[in-house]
Amino acid sequence: MNDPGLATSNTEIEHSIKARVTFERHFFGDLASTFSIFAERRSGLPYSYTFCLQAPDSFGDPNFNSVCSGSDRQLLYVPDGGSDPIVGYNSLATREAFLSYVDNSDLSDARGGIAERNDYRSPWVTRMDMRFQQELPGIAGRGNGLVYFDILNFMNLLNPRWGLVEQVEFPFNRSLVRASRIAPGGAFGEGGTCPVTNVDGCWQYSNFDVPALGNSNSDAPRRSLGQIKVGVRYQF
Repeated sequence: MNDPGLATSNTEIEHSIKARVTFERHFFGDLASTFSIFAERRSGLPYSYTFCLQAPDSFGDPNFNSVCSGSDRQLLYVPDGGSDPIVGYNSLATREAFLSYVDNSDLSDARGGIAERNDYRSPWVTRMDMRFQQELPGIAGRGNGLVYFDILNFMNLLNPRWGLVEQVEFPFNRSLVRASRIAPGGAFGEGGTCPVTNVDGCWQYSNFDVPALGNSNSDAPRRSLGQIKVGVRYQF
């Protein structure tokens, strides 16, 4: 039965601050010259920490893939430190790298349990757009014209590190490790065994990797770039 509990939406923007400033003057008779600045500062989109499962432990997930990716849907179990009774590691290097990441991230609050869906956030986003537009006289007194000059994501034109939208991409999952089932009494790659009292067995974590944040994807490939647009409009 598929009955997921309530959780934060993938597209929730928790905080958003917007500002718009417009300066208008009539330098050419009754034709308006307008300069506008629009700025936004908002929180990043939410995402979930997941793990990928080594067959046959895919739980019937149709998105199961032996290669860890953002398509992995199983929420991550976060060990309660290095002595968690249900998690071992394929190597000491994996243990140290994974636990160090947990200790220095928001995952530290989820130790000993499953990381909640969409409980984590991509970085804040700050961007600024500018526009200058000039009204033009109509032809033979009919209608009126307008020429405009837009600078989108102005700060990125000043510095390539400014105005970036860096986030975990759709479907907003960050897969950290591969998990394989170890039977009670079975050995971990790092040494030690799964306690025989764990009748459901243990997880062995391997292939630890932190996927990089993206600043471009298929639906908005130029969202982090500064852009200049010039246009003309005529209304009858």
